[in-house]
Amino acid sequence: SWYVFAAADGKQVTWDMDERDRASFAPDMKLGERVVVGDLQAGVSIARFGGQFGLSYMQREVSSEDVQRTEQFAAFSFSLKR
Repeated sequence: SWYVFAAADGKQVTWDMDERDRASFAPDMKLGERVVVGDLQAGVSIARFGGQFGLSYMQREVSSEDVQRTEQFAAFSFSLKR
């Protein structure tokens, strides 16, 4: 048997570090830097001969106020049943 799969995920990370008030548990509220991370993944998996082979491709985009970066890679996996 064989399977085709796809997945997507997105996250937003926001932080606000006030240099004057690092020790406080209630820092002043203000607009801080925002980072957005998005992942896309697709692949195929084949189950044969007591094992499973998988090949997938992944793309990750990271963007902030100053930088935008894209990473792409492929992965191969193999597992055996006992």
